[in-house]
Amino acid sequence: GSNVAIETIRNINFAESFCQDCSYLGNYTHGYQNKDGFATYPSHLGFSLANPCPGTVTLDSGTEVMEVFLYDDFHTIVQGKLLETIPTVVQMNFTSTAQITTSTQQTSISPVTGSSSFNVSLCGPNNSSAEFDFAARQVAIGYRPQIQNTSCLITSVGCPDGYDVHDSDDGCATCGKDKSRLITIILLLVIISLCFL
Repeated sequence: GSNVAIETIRNINFAESFCQDCSYLGNYTHGYQNKDGFATYPSHLGFSLANPCPGTVTLDSGTEVMEVFLYDDFHTIVQGKLLETIPTVVQMNFTSTAQITTSTQQTSISPVTGSSSFNVSLCGPNNSSAEFDFAARQVAIGYRPQIQNTSCLITSVGCPDGYDVHDSDDGCATCGKDKSRLITIILLLVIISLCFL
């Protein structure tokens, strides 16, 4: 295989802190690779395929957990000693047509998972939306990489089958049992019973 040229890794301790079980060349300015592939400095935040940006949610969806990962240039999740040595904090900002409730707007990336999690609830009228922007900040020693932000647009739309949208005085639409279906069934039963009289 080939190696990634990273001219800024001049300190073996810093290079070794970047990943566990990495094999290094004799000249540490040329980067490294691990048993699973290549690695570079952290470059961007993003969602995973297993836990993507929610996109569209129903009005009764409750709390959404948004998990943001730190990736390198090869879209490999950054984990391990680097995040212990150089803590990385993710700041969540948002603009919204809904009321937003969140447990925190800032959290550190876990060295174990390579991610930060945010619990978010939306409360607003039907078709309300919120755009979330996630930015990373590192307390770096020497080299400070530019980490690209990621964003997520969530729209709160409608209710599950069998439920209707109910507006409330506080501006937060909710989902309630669909009474029109019940009324339709009652009318059908009345019509059928009248046919047999």
